[in-house]
Amino acid sequence: LYPPHTQQHQHNMAWFHLLSAALLASHEQYTFPADGYNFSVWAPHASSVQVNPVACSQKDNLTGWPETQMQQIGNMWSAVVSNVKPGDCYVFVVNGNLNRIDPNSIDVSADGSYSIVPTPYTFRNNRVTIPLASGIFYEMHIGSFTQDGTFQAAIQKLDFLQKLGVNVIELMPSAFSSGGWGYSPKAPFAIQPQLGGAIGLKQFVDAAADRGMAVYMDVVYNHADGESLLIDYDGWTGGDSGVYFYQGMFSKTPWGPRPDYSNPSSVQYMMNILNSLINDFHIGGFRWDSTSCIRMGGSSPSDSGCTNDNADGWKFMQASNTFTGSFSGIVSVAEDTWGTPYTAVTMPVKSGAQGPSGTTGGAGFQAQWGYPWHFSIVQEITKGDNSQIDVNAITQSCANYPGFDTSKFILFSENHDVSSNQHAGRIPFRIDPSKKNPYWAQKKSMMLISLAMTCLGSPMLLQGQEFLTYDSFNFPEPPKLDWGLVQQNSGVVQEVTDLIALRSNKNKNTPAFTDGDIKIVQVYTPSNTSIKVSVVARSDSSNHVLMIYNFRKIELDNFVINNIPADGTWNVVFNGDSSQYSSLYENGCANQKTVSVSGGSGNFCIPAFSTLILSQ
Repeated sequence: LYPPHTQQHQHNMAWFHLLSAALLASHEQYTFPADGYNFSVWAPHASSVQVNPVACSQKDNLTGWPETQMQQIGNMWSAVVSNVKPGDCYVFVVNGNLNRIDPNSIDVSADGSYSIVPTPYTFRNNRVTIPLASGIFYEMHIGSFTQDGTFQAAIQKLDFLQKLGVNVIELMPSAFSSGGWGYSPKAPFAIQPQLGGAIGLKQFVDAAADRGMAVYMDVVYNHADGESLLIDYDGWTGGDSGVYFYQGMFSKTPWGPRPDYSNPSSVQYMMNILNSLINDFHIGGFRWDSTSCIRMGGSSPSDSGCTNDNADGWKFMQASNTFTGSFSGIVSVAEDTWGTPYTAVTMPVKSGAQGPSGTTGGAGFQAQWGYPWHFSIVQEITKGDNSQIDVNAITQSCANYPGFDTSKFILFSENHDVSSNQHAGRIPFRIDPSKKNPYWAQKKSMMLISLAMTCLGSPMLLQGQEFLTYDSFNFPEPPKLDWGLVQQNSGVVQEVTDLIALRSNKNKNTPAFTDGDIKIVQVYTPSNTSIKVSVVARSDSSNHVLMIYNFRKIELDNFVINNIPADGTWNVVFNGDSSQYSSLYENGCANQKTVSVSGGSGNFCIPAFSTLILSQ
C-alpha cells in the first residue's frame, strides 16, 4: 500500500492515476535487503504504530529483532528492521494497545492473530493464461476437493484434470476467511493457512502450469466478513467500520461492511491485491463475486440491499480491469445478475456504453457467468415430462441469448450456488433424489453438459460433476468429493472427456467450436409433442460442426434435416447414446458413422434423448 493523496485531493484524484502506483506494489515487501526488511502500513488515524516480533507458537522463542517504533509519513507508517527472516511472526501495535495483523501480509496465523514474514518461492514456469474462447473452466473448492482439503493434496489430482481436458481451474476464494465456501474475507491479502498458505497456493499454480493449465482466483470485493480484521483497523471508530469501508450510505451489505470505492486508498489496497495475485502468485485470471453489489448499494445508510446505483463501484471495476488488462492474457469474469444481463459489464472501458448514474464506458470484464443461459435451459431439461420441453427456448439460448452476446457467457449447469442446499442441488439429485433412476440422472446431466460444451460461450464444470456427483454443494461446508466415483462412473468421465476433446479441438476436427460462427439450422416441435429436436451448426473457414439435440426418449431413423450448411460427407464424432458411456444406454444409431448431405438435406439416425455431433 502506497501513501494516499491528501484528504483535500482524494475525491478529485483521477481514478486511472492509481494504476501506476499499483504496478509498483508487488515484490518490494518480499525481499530481504542487507539494510533490513521494510514494514509499512496505512493507518491515517493512528497516533502511533509499532512492529513487534511474536512467538509463532508456545514452543517458539521470540525472533531475533527488537520491537520497533514505526515512523509516520503522511498517512503511512513504516520501519526498516534488521535481522528479519522468512517465517518470523509479528504484529502491528496501533495506539499502544491494539494488536493488528499486517493488512499486506500474504501469510497469517490460523487464528488470524499475527502475520508471518513470507517465504520466497521461485517458480519453474511463467504465468499461464488461456484465451476465453479456448477455456474449459473447472470450479474448484480446495477445502472439499480432496479429503485433506489442501493445495498439496489437490496437486495430486491435476493429472486427472489434465486428462479430462480442463485448462482453466477457477479457485473459489482462498483468502483468509471464516472458512466454508470462502466468501467471508477477513484478511483479503493473506492466503488461508488451513489450505496451505501462500507457499501452498504458489506450488499449486506452478504444478498446474506444468500441465498447461491456468489458475483463476475468485475475489470478493463486494463485502467483507462482519469480523474482518480490517474493521476499525487504526482505532478510528467514528464511522461504521473504519477507514477501509463506507460510512453511512452504501456501508451495509447482507454479509458485512462494504469496501469504500470512493476512497482512493481503499481502492488502491484492493488493486494491490490483484497485482500481488498476478505477479507473486502467477494467477492467470479472475472471477469477481457479485459485481452487482459493487455497482449497486442500499437506498439509505441502514439499507443492506444492492438496488441503488453506485458510480464509484463502477469506476473501481473500470480501474481494476484496465490495470489487469495491462498484463498479457489476463481474463476477468464477473458474476453479476441472475436475471436479465447487465450488458455494460462486459463492454470495454473505452466504449460508448453507459454504466450506472451516467458513468461512461463499460466495466471492462471479458465475460460474465451465464445465469440467464443456465436458468432458461436447466428449467427445461429438468422437467419431469419431456414432452413439455420448450425446444425453441433452448435453441435460442444456445445460439445467442436474446439481447446479449452469448460468447461472453460462462456456461454451466452446475456451480457452487445453484448446486447447493440453498438452492436446488446438483442435477443428478434433482432428477433422481432417491437414486432409483440413474438412467435419467446421467442422461439429463450429460445433455446439459453437452449443451454447455457446444453452445456459444465458454463451458464450466463444478468439481465432481464429471463423475456424476449427487451430493449437494452444501453451505457453509460442502462435503468432500467421493473420488471412488471416478471408477464407479468411468463411462461418465469418458463421455465428459470426449465432449471436452471436441470443444477444445483436441483431435483437429472441430476448430469451429473455438472460432466459428453459430446458427440455428432447424427446430422440430410438432403439435403432437412426440418429436423434440434442435439442430444448430457452428462453422469457420475450414470446418463445419452440426449439433443435433434430441429431447425425447425416441430414436428417430431416416430423419430428414434441411438447411445444413454444407453438402458432402459428414462424420459422426460423438453419439451421446453410445454404450461405452453407460450400460444403461441403448447404443442407438451405433452403426451410423457418416451421413451424406445433398442440396442442404440429409437423412439422419438420431439416438434417443441424446446429443449427436457431426463434423465436416
